Amino acid sequence: MRIIRDYWLEIVLAIFSFTLLLLTVLPYFYGFKIQSDYPRLISSVSDNSGLVIEVVSYEKHWFSSNAELMIKDQDKQFLYKFKHKIIHGPVYLGLLLDGRSPLVSMVIKGMIQPAKIDQSFLSKILSANPVQLNAYIGFNGVDEVVALLPAVSQKVDGITFQVAAANLKMKYFSHENRFKGDITTPSILLYGRSHVEVERFLLNFDEVVDSHGVSGDIVLSFDALKFRLMQRSVNLKAISSRFKNSITDDLLNLEMDFNASKLNLFNEQVNSLSFGLNVEKFDLGKISKDIFYAYNEPYFDLTAYEYNLLNIDHFNFFSEYGTFSATMLMKSAVKNELTQMNYLSTKDSELSVRLSTDLLKRLYELVFSNIDVPVKNVDVVLKNMLRLRYLDKNLDKIKLNVSGKDNVFIINDQRVGFDDLSNNIMKNIFSNY
Repeated sequence: MRIIRDYWLEIVLAIFSFTLLLLTVLPYFYGFKIQSDYPRLISSVSDNSGLVIEVVSYEKHWFSSNAELMIKDQDKQFLYKFKHKIIHGPVYLGLLLDGRSPLVSMVIKGMIQPAKIDQSFLSKILSANPVQLNAYIGFNGVDEVVALLPAVSQKVDGITFQVAAANLKMKYFSHENRFKGDITTPSILLYGRSHVEVERFLLNFDEVVDSHGVSGDIVLSFDALKFRLMQRSVNLKAISSRFKNSITDDLLNLEMDFNASKLNLFNEQVNSLSFGLNVEKFDLGKISKDIFYAYNEPYFDLTAYEYNLLNIDHFNFFSEYGTFSATMLMKSAVKNELTQMNYLSTKDSELSVRLSTDLLKRLYELVFSNIDVPVKNVDVVLKNMLRLRYLDKNLDKIKLNVSGKDNVFIINDQRVGFDDLSNNIMKNIFSNY
């Protein structure tokens, strides 16, 4: 103890000098390990992203190295370049300024830029606004990526994009092949022929990737969503949605829950909108690329979808005209040829709707006020539907229960053929039918 007391200053200086020597020498030798591990790191990123990543250059220095990557798609088309600096571990004291642990394998800092301005839509945006990316590679199988997308104000293909600076924070757990993080931005504005505005956008994700597919949990929320299309406007406030998902061998299982406190739809206000959806084994591989745009014309073909189960377990809202609630269940179709007309009756399906009389009348007016075909008065239609027992009324509530299978419907406990149902509805709605 006396020796320590007499030579404490020398001992402290010796420890400090030894530590300083380690901090000076270790990065140099650790740089050889990083140079050896770097190709495996790039190969792992390439395998998980589905991109082809090539190392263009790598220059090793004492405390850091400089590298450049070429990022291509599966067709070997040059998409982006990533010039970056690799700071050597195992200790980087500069991380203390960021409130991080200085113990790290390596730190990567660089910019991602597109290869050509005239390539993809995203390239046109990033050409003037390159992404700043920092990656922190640890020792415990947890890596973190932080990306800053600067504010964008760009016009591309007739559409103006104004996006506030966005942040991406993501952690990667290598032992689980798991990605967890979030993307945030205060505002997004797109306008051209249509207008879309989003306030306080947040996307939170937790996904696990394996050899068969991906599974996880996604939460999407924003304070407000406004869009206008063909002089019609829709505003939503306090929106939140959650997606529990799994994709295995091109089969999607999805549980979705969507909520909005207010919805202003074509000057009609809806409150407390809630929507829940469950899908089992939705075959992504069977959907045609032209399912939404065939022959350059808007087109929607229900028969292109294949799945085991589609369940709307709740769809609720209320307005000044009353309340609405509905559920729907659709199971796999029998092996018959599906068409747009027999889709619901061929599938094993169930539909239950409850709504107020005033709301039904208002919905009828909204739907048929925008078509040129003459229709009958809503009171006449309602009376006929009640007479046919296609609708059931109890006090001020309208009830509809429908199930369909093998081209036959059961409507409010009565059996109705598809052709009879179609003819009766058309005859009682359209004046010239």
